[in-house]
Amino acid sequence: MTLARSLSGGAIVLAIALFARAEEKYSLRFQYRDGEKSVYDMTVKLDVTTSAAQLSQRQESSSSTQLRLSMDVVDRVQEGKKPSLGVTFRDLSVEQKLAGPAGDVSVTISGRDVVVKRGEGTIVDTKKGEGLQLASGLLREFGFLDTEGTVVLEPEGRIGAVTGSKEFEQFLAAETGSSLFVLETPPGPVGVGETWAAPERSVSRLRGLDLSANPVPVKTRFTLEGLEERPGGRLARIAVRSETAQKDLSATASSDALGSQPVTITSFERTATGVVLFDIARGELVESELDVKLSVKMEMSFDSPQSPGGKEKVETSLAGTARVTTKLRG
Repeated sequence: MTLARSLSGGAIVLAIALFARAEEKYSLRFQYRDGEKSVYDMTVKLDVTTSAAQLSQRQESSSSTQLRLSMDVVDRVQEGKKPSLGVTFRDLSVEQKLAGPAGDVSVTISGRDVVVKRGEGTIVDTKKGEGLQLASGLLREFGFLDTEGTVVLEPEGRIGAVTGSKEFEQFLAAETGSSLFVLETPPGPVGVGETWAAPERSVSRLRGLDLSANPVPVKTRFTLEGLEERPGGRLARIAVRSETAQKDLSATASSDALGSQPVTITSFERTATGVVLFDIARGELVESELDVKLSVKMEMSFDSPQSPGGKEKVETSLAGTARVTTKLRG
């Protein structure tokens, strides 16, 4: 009887302890220390398939891209002002393979060195002084490299303002959205299993598409899944889900070959799911991994070479997947 009571009492104590731990709340807030520098390694793996139909003829092309770079982040904290970060992107590496009706093309970028090959032939090799004009066009979108930009942050980590080159702003908008580190923290302490929503934001630009006339709303939710013990501290494991779906949007497509053309986006769907590891004590992101799926269908009209004064409609569909990882170095 004594042993039974003892075991029963132990079980009650254990249940109370587990319940108390389950009810424990954690403050997940970014912390900034003036002058402190962190370095993150970023990787973007992107696979895209494009299909275009014109006059009952359909052509397909695909591309596979892997982009790597590092991101230096310096905290800047001034009394009475919102914290800001000095952000510099460095160490660019791009490997891209494209397959289409004109043949297979490979692109390799390392820093400012560019090599482009079609089949066995070389189109661009900047080390040999070949194709410098084309290389300049390829590097234009990476004009932000090695030049510091400033990101002003809201308390939950959302980007409030960006100061820097046009390329810097566009890269942040395309790759990070409204938050430099994917995560937007909750307004107060949360327990394991609790969910919070980020304020709804809108996407106005998407890699060659200007959506400013009809910004696409994005809804994002976060869930504290659990805790992980790591050497040096306890990490919060946070699930991320972001999604949007819109139809019949007016937009503008831009390219070096065609210039700016009005387009109608008949369907736009994007989902992103992933996990963030966040150091609770230090208030900083340790690692994030985000899987993105994108599907876009659009229509464009061009002057018809067969019928002077007439128009030809081109229907284009784009389907892509991406994995974006960010990891604190050291």
